[in-house]
Amino acid sequence: MSAGRARRLPPAAALACAALLALAAAGCRSEAPAPQAQRQAGAEQGPERGDTIVVGSIGDASNLLPALASDSSSFEIIGLVYGGLVRYDKDLKIEGELASSWEISPDGLRITFANGEIVHLRPSGNAPELRCYAEADNQERAAALATECLARVGALPD
Repeated sequence: MSAGRARRLPPAAALACAALLALAAAGCRSEAPAPQAQRQAGAEQGPERGDTIVVGSIGDASNLLPALASDSSSFEIIGLVYGGLVRYDKDLKIEGELASSWEISPDGLRITFANGEIVHLRPSGNAPELRCYAEADNQERAAALATECLARVGALPD
């Protein structure tokens, strides 16, 4: 069995080790945290006008025109930008968003709004699909109504 010998470091290596230990110790020291009162005051003020909101999405929107949009990412943003005639409340009952009043047919498939716009849903007679017809003052508005209606129907649980 051999006995171990202590080995001395050269002075330059010992100085380098001491400097590294001093730097490591200085790096571990944390700055004093902001006082609790300052953090709470910032939280109580709420967001400032012009603040930024960041939302995760499964993809980029391909189109922000309701009549031309066909993907869920586009409809997610369209729903934040455009208002619909009606919306669902927390109990999934229809309430007015932009429409002041409307009338629903007894079969529940036709909605006539106070401004004269009409949305009519009809099941297809020969395919497992739902058709949507819309009447409005112009073609773009009718297409937007039909697109929004089908998007909302597609978002309902099965």
